[in-house]
Amino acid sequence: MNNDLRGYEAGRYRDGATWAAQAEIRQHLFWRIGAVVFGGVGGVSPSLGHLTDTKFLPAGGGGLRFQPSRKTNVNLRLDFAVGKHSNALYFSIAEAF
Repeated sequence: MNNDLRGYEAGRYRDGATWAAQAEIRQHLFWRIGAVVFGGVGGVSPSLGHLTDTKFLPAGGGGLRFQPSRKTNVNLRLDFAVGKHSNALYFSIAEAF
């Protein structure tokens, strides 16, 4: 998988075709602070025709959001994600999607 699925190191799972889907619930907490929970699944296969034969790679996690300015709708995000055999911490500007 590349960076499409939080919780997996980029390049850890590689093949001819990949797919990933994620969902996220965002909740304002107070002031300019928010929280999220997310989950996703992905997979890799030799070709597009074999995507249905792949083993699922699940992922999930949570994070915090901080909006530095009320004038812009841009968040700083800190996420912790767990994959099948790995986990990762992400710090970034803007939402994952």
